[in-house]
Amino acid sequence: MAPQEEKSQVRVTVVMPVFNAAEYLPDALDSLLAQTFQDFEIIAVDDGSADGSGDILERYAARDPRVRVLHQQNVGSGAARNNALTVAGGRYIAQHDADDISAPGRLERQAAFLDEHPDVCAVYCRTVMADERLNPLYTILTPEDDAVIRRALPHGNILSGNYMMRRETLDEVGGYRPAFTYSQDYDLNLRVTEAGKVHCLPEGLYIVRKHPGQISIAKRHLQDEYGTLVKVFALERKKLGRDSYDRFAAAGDFQRFIDSYRFRREFYLFAGERTLRRLDVKPARSYLRRAFAQRPLSGRAAALLAISYVPRFILQGVRSLKNRFIDRLGKTAPTSNHPLKEPAPFRGRFEILYVAGTELFAGHGGSVHTWEVAAELARRGHRVTLIAARTRRERHERVPPRNLTVVEVNMHIGGVIVPLRALRAARRACREKPDVIIERLAIPGGAGAILSRKMNIPLALDVNGPAPHFDMVLKRHAIARLPPARHLLSWWFRTQYRRSSLVFTANPSSIPAWFDGRVEVLDLGVAINKFTPDLRDSEKTAQLKKDLGLDGKFVVFYAGAFMNWQGFNVLPEAIEAACKDDRVMFLLAGQGDEYESFRSRIDTLGLGSRVVLPGAVSPEDLPLYAACADVGIAPYQPPEGKDEFYFGSPLKVFEYMAAGLPVVTTDCPPLPDIIKEGESGTIVPPHDGGALGRAILELAAEPQRAAEMGRRNRDIAIGKYSWKRHVDRLEALLLDVTAKQTGT
Repeated sequence: MAPQEEKSQVRVTVVMPVFNAAEYLPDALDSLLAQTFQDFEIIAVDDGSADGSGDILERYAARDPRVRVLHQQNVGSGAARNNALTVAGGRYIAQHDADDISAPGRLERQAAFLDEHPDVCAVYCRTVMADERLNPLYTILTPEDDAVIRRALPHGNILSGNYMMRRETLDEVGGYRPAFTYSQDYDLNLRVTEAGKVHCLPEGLYIVRKHPGQISIAKRHLQDEYGTLVKVFALERKKLGRDSYDRFAAAGDFQRFIDSYRFRREFYLFAGERTLRRLDVKPARSYLRRAFAQRPLSGRAAALLAISYVPRFILQGVRSLKNRFIDRLGKTAPTSNHPLKEPAPFRGRFEILYVAGTELFAGHGGSVHTWEVAAELARRGHRVTLIAARTRRERHERVPPRNLTVVEVNMHIGGVIVPLRALRAARRACREKPDVIIERLAIPGGAGAILSRKMNIPLALDVNGPAPHFDMVLKRHAIARLPPARHLLSWWFRTQYRRSSLVFTANPSSIPAWFDGRVEVLDLGVAINKFTPDLRDSEKTAQLKKDLGLDGKFVVFYAGAFMNWQGFNVLPEAIEAACKDDRVMFLLAGQGDEYESFRSRIDTLGLGSRVVLPGAVSPEDLPLYAACADVGIAPYQPPEGKDEFYFGSPLKVFEYMAAGLPVVTTDCPPLPDIIKEGESGTIVPPHDGGALGRAILELAAEPQRAAEMGRRNRDIAIGKYSWKRHVDRLEALLLDVTAKQTGT
């Protein structure tokens, strides 16, 4: 087909460069022509293919007018894409490789998102990696939020080439850069994020087929070199406002350009760091030698750099010795299906070892979550051994159900809980080999990961504690200020993830972008029968309200730890704003690091009579306190200056909903996905106590609207957020991973 000079009037143009892809091209085209969205065109550019790809394109073009074909000499995919743009008529431009597959709803979802969000200039989706026969292998969990993407992208291409972007954005950033023979998408992704806001859809709508001819496999070293230059260009743009791409394109030779490049030291540093991470010592030494030839390191800096990588080199040596030993035996390394380690048969009920580095019955969300899940599994007939931290505080114990054995271990070191201290107790609990190990993720944890490897037992990693993201958790540990310790902890953190057969979490944004294993999102739950609006009419609640002085008041309720990240740095300002209405009272249940300072600030403001502080409340009594309230608050606060904030899941929010309360909370993921603005509560900006107080005042002024929100929340909690529903899904996932382990 000859090139058509006129531009079609369509919403979406799909650009597809094609070079010697005849084996996979029909699958790619069929997936696009099967889209649920119809207002699009495909501009496929045959880049001088010699395997019949051009003929395949012409046959498709003859059958479907949406397929347009351009032919050119082999000058590269960048030039092919720019050639396609000259005749593209779409308002949005989508990218598609000739060997990949799009799910039927991909174009529709991406186009709808751009229509609904005019401030977003490009939208991506998660990528499903598949083998050559399109059997799914794993999903790359690209973060959804623009701020998280923007922070992570300079460290590696977490975004793939499955974007759809506005045509004006592509023109603004200068289109594709043909001189980048490799890492072209990475370069474009960085320039687009510098130009405006991006988003990634949570669905895996794009399937990348892994095969021997794939560039990322066949020419990995070249892709790494070009990817490093892309990073340095981004750094150059940040410093100078422009990069040296034109000089690079004119140079015609990669190494010649690097040798004369003003940022060559940064290039060699980035390349050295990349190869060091892979424990590839020889090229790393070569890169770093070139980097420091420009500006030598001081003796102290060189020593610190060397020491920081000692744990990695030790690990490399251990692996090398292990492989030599295995080779000498003439055997392969044991895997999950190795005949020397026969897995235990599935018996219809699980033997579960649950390692949780948290104190039970302590009243916080982690304690409640751990107990409820373990107890529900035991009530279903599974035999659960729960290993938890021995508490040093007063607590309110519960009688465990049948089949649940609780083992409490002293895990404290210097006031910090170190779950790895539970290894000995966990080993004793494994005398009768369990079917599966559940471990609550903690950087100084990993007892479950060690036993999982040693005993060939599948590991399900529970990522639901506060701030499970490595960089934020690391701040709790003073030892992590030392580079060697930081690298060792980082390696151990990654090892726990990689040892797992399954990761389950309530907040997918807390999963590191580099993790490519199996992740399942399980909403946390609430005890529906305990937190109920029916308690409002009980005599116990009436007596409690009278004792607390809350009769006839509009009661604002909080339950949880008194911590700044929970909102206690802005709560005094909110209380001052809300107390303009004489009916408003605050009932704040809990303890924590900020308890005394908060109480002092409230007294200083003269608001002590408007705030009731009952202290820590037992889990059994907490539903009664919630029944005294008219609205629940969850004022989570990200640290100042941070673009994103990680926490496991807001358990208190589900408790408020089950109790039939409207919720006022802050705009921190995943809260806006749980509380819908104006329907089930109010979302306010973080760090704004005045906005929080005004939102409370608005609900106090409209009690019927607040009550309607509460009823709606109760219905949502019953349908979506019960512990039964949570464990239903978890049980099915555990069955799946154990079945794969046993081969059944």
